[in-house]
Amino acid sequence: MLVPKGDQFGVEYDLFAMLSDHEQDRVNPLFDERTDCNDAHSFCGLRDRTYPDARNMGFPLDRRVANTVRSFQDFVAPYQNMRVATIKIRFTNTVVART
Repeated sequence: MLVPKGDQFGVEYDLFAMLSDHEQDRVNPLFDERTDCNDAHSFCGLRDRTYPDARNMGFPLDRRVANTVRSFQDFVAPYQNMRVATIKIRFTNTVVART
């Protein structure tokens, strides 16, 4: 997950989460992400291939929305599998050692 850094006072962001059906999103089972992929592919996908999933780039935010949608909350309201929340990210310039 890519997360913005924020600042020492905290910056507010909209956090969007969506659950989807793996059977609809699954890619070709012959694709081996350990040998056929690198970090950039996991973020951007592979040209002309269905990776990291079978959906269009930007899904579900690639949809046309009704004229009545005025906010992110309005966009997710009709869907039971989507949520949006306002969060604050505060940068503390601290390193936490892994245990």
